[in-house]
Amino acid sequence: MDAFAQLCRNFLTLNVTDRLPGIRVPTLVISAAEDILKPPSYGQIIHDQIPCSKFVVAEGAGHALFLEKADEFNRLVPDFIRGVPNEQ
Repeated sequence: MDAFAQLCRNFLTLNVTDRLPGIRVPTLVISAAEDILKPPSYGQIIHDQIPCSKFVVAEGAGHALFLEKADEFNRLVPDFIRGVPNEQ
């Protein structure tokens, strides 16, 4: 239980936004419109800091977007990957 408590504390306090500009690969940032733990404003901050990112807000889902809107999530990710140019 101690590990879970530490995970919860870290979830609330960990801040690595200063490291985001160092991400130099195409990145898909997906937020869920009804996420009360990490609302879309957090996703927007991440998107704003990662140079090669795309930001999507999925409507009608909360924090468990990949479960609540599995079909949409499973469409967004491959669509994003297919749109990433191959570097030779």
